[in-house]
Amino acid sequence: MKRAAALLLLFCLSLFSLSFAAAGEGTARVSVEAKVLGAGTLAGPFDVPLREGENAAEALLRALDEAGLSAFYSGTPEADFYLAYLSDGDRTAPYAGYACAAPETPGRLRLNVEIPPAAEAFAKERCDWFQEDDYEENFAPYLGEFCFTNLSGWVYTVNGVKRNVSLSDCRLAPGDVLTLHYTLVLGDDLGLDLTPPTEAPTEAPTEAPTEAPTEAPTEAPTEPTTEPPTEAPTATPTKATTGAVTEAPTEAVTQPVTGAPQAPGDARTNRRALRSAALIFAAAIILAAAAILFHRQKSLNIKEKKK
Repeated sequence: MKRAAALLLLFCLSLFSLSFAAAGEGTARVSVEAKVLGAGTLAGPFDVPLREGENAAEALLRALDEAGLSAFYSGTPEADFYLAYLSDGDRTAPYAGYACAAPETPGRLRLNVEIPPAAEAFAKERCDWFQEDDYEENFAPYLGEFCFTNLSGWVYTVNGVKRNVSLSDCRLAPGDVLTLHYTLVLGDDLGLDLTPPTEAPTEAPTEAPTEAPTEAPTEAPTEPTTEPPTEAPTATPTKATTGAVTEAPTEAVTQPVTGAPQAPGDARTNRRALRSAALIFAAAIILAAAAILFHRQKSLNIKEKKK
């Protein structure tokens, strides 16, 4: 009886270890950004607990609910999910033909548009049209597709890498960083250097005052003299060298972003190591339990044959 109870306990422990390893416990960090509009981070970052079998669209919607923002989308969170607009949390009716996922506690989409020159120049070069005041005049408070340009909308990155699949087809791992970006040019502007150029101050040239020359006397002496006439000293006019060196302004260089937010690698590595260790431990327990059961069954068979 005691042996059977011990075997049952080992079996329960193994099941617990397997469930812990398979549950994928952990969180993903989710945020919403609109840097190409000069608005920075609009929501987050939020540490969203990951659920078994959940995709990135479902995790994003839970983060937007926490931010108090309404999401307008097509498809479903489970398949063919397309995010078209974000808006204030009190906007709950469908918009532009898109369904709405409204939050429990409404918040505000606080957006102050000041498009950086680099983003504006890039959009004008790539898009058919560009209208800087389009959001205030035609869309507010809905931020999404076809606002500002004909190529604008929402894209996302995972650990700084742009994904070209639907959010519903993307799976997050513990420690992943999911960032929703607003783009003016189909995501091609995410790597722009949006830092404004800096100009060096120009110094005004300074001139030294010019001294008037001293004139020599023009009258000759009336009586001859053995001494040579004294010449009046003449001061040569001096002028300071004029002109100041003007430094050229430093221009910003457009280049891809290499410092995109990355997942905390050490934390992810430790979690994966723990899960792997749990799997190995569980497998060892199951094998040990199976060996004990096999040995016990064999002993019972031998006893029955002797009887």
